[in-house]
Amino acid sequence: MACTFSRIYFYSGLWTLLILGLLMEGKVCAQTPALPFPQHSVYVAGFLPDTVNRAQMDDAVRDFFKAWSARYLKRSPDGKGYYVSIRGEAKAEDCVSEAMGYGMMALVLMSDSAIDQRNHALFDGLFHFYRAHPSRRDRPGTYQKVSSILMASAQKRNGQIMQDVDKTSASDGDIDIGFALLLAERQWGSAGRVHYREEAVRIIDSIFAQEIDTVRYTIVQSNAIESDGSPDFHDFRTSDFIPSELKAFGEVCRDPRWNRVVDSNYARLAGLRDAYSPSRHLLADFYKRVGESYVPGRRRKDEIFPDAYYYNACRLPWRIGLDYLMSGDERSRRLLEPLNQWIIDTTQGDPARINAGYSLKAGGMRGPEIDTLMLSFIAPLGVSAMADRAYGHWLNKIWALTVSAPLIPSGRFRAQEYGYYENTIKLLCMIVMSGNYWSP
Repeated sequence: MACTFSRIYFYSGLWTLLILGLLMEGKVCAQTPALPFPQHSVYVAGFLPDTVNRAQMDDAVRDFFKAWSARYLKRSPDGKGYYVSIRGEAKAEDCVSEAMGYGMMALVLMSDSAIDQRNHALFDGLFHFYRAHPSRRDRPGTYQKVSSILMASAQKRNGQIMQDVDKTSASDGDIDIGFALLLAERQWGSAGRVHYREEAVRIIDSIFAQEIDTVRYTIVQSNAIESDGSPDFHDFRTSDFIPSELKAFGEVCRDPRWNRVVDSNYARLAGLRDAYSPSRHLLADFYKRVGESYVPGRRRKDEIFPDAYYYNACRLPWRIGLDYLMSGDERSRRLLEPLNQWIIDTTQGDPARINAGYSLKAGGMRGPEIDTLMLSFIAPLGVSAMADRAYGHWLNKIWALTVSAPLIPSGRFRAQEYGYYENTIKLLCMIVMSGNYWSP
């Protein structure tokens, strides 16, 4: 595959600088995407918004992707690739592995014939940043490298280097990175500078080895939790369950154990929802194991509302809803359909009344940002609404509200924490709602 300077498409002066940097590194290569945006995928199940046509939805997604990538994609100061910046969210970190997974998926899905050279180069830049920041296991007294190639979960700029401030892994980030590499192999093949499929299989194998509880087949939050004897080994975060991606892992690796992970988590989540939220049909961010049972919450004290439907579990309607679209799995539909109806009823059909947080039962926490619109709670419910035409009117409203939200918070969309997380979930859910998501 010969490298070339042709077909470079510049959106702005920022992209000029980004691409020039990649050219200087010799990493921009001509490549025709196999599945250029827009794809207009035909999902196995589900329906799209119908108050706008496909071209209008495509334009909305494309325009927002341009704005998102210009704001959040940054070159590493040490020259080791590119990263998705989360700066501006009042956090101590500049990047987290979760953001890297999101960004890598978006770049593959949004590649088209006009700008593919930019997206392909930036994807490889993100890949090189991920590989430059491997995770370490937290062993007594020291951190040691492991050959897992999982990613260190958080980085902070320190002068001209990006320093790992959390050297252990985060399961959801690793899962998305592995899946993004499978998408890249489908989009560009593996004949270039990065053998995407080989890299995907390596990280998938490491995820299973270090982030899966092979007794109960739940997903362990991090490779910092090493053994069954650790006090929080059997606690789990619901948003680490991404069934469509785990199914893809099983198919690519021909490993039926991934289906056991999917089956175990679907059954466990359905049981926990029925046990702790029979009227609202919600799931908590975290569950901890007590004896042979699980209860909402976690032992650590760094989460504000770990026993509520909050900033982790809010992603479930997108993650689980996507599995229904891609596979028609009735377990996803059964898990989300009661939630869809409850949220419509409680908001009186107005998505602008969706709270930034709910307790599992009536009379509890309703979220400290009750008067603020947060896309991480709104956009995912659009994906879950795609499951049934009965929710078509609701889906149309969510699409319209999501598209109307500005990149930089203003008006109704205002919050100190509004930033990368809200906008990135918005982008990925818009790709799904517009019918432009596809599977490797």
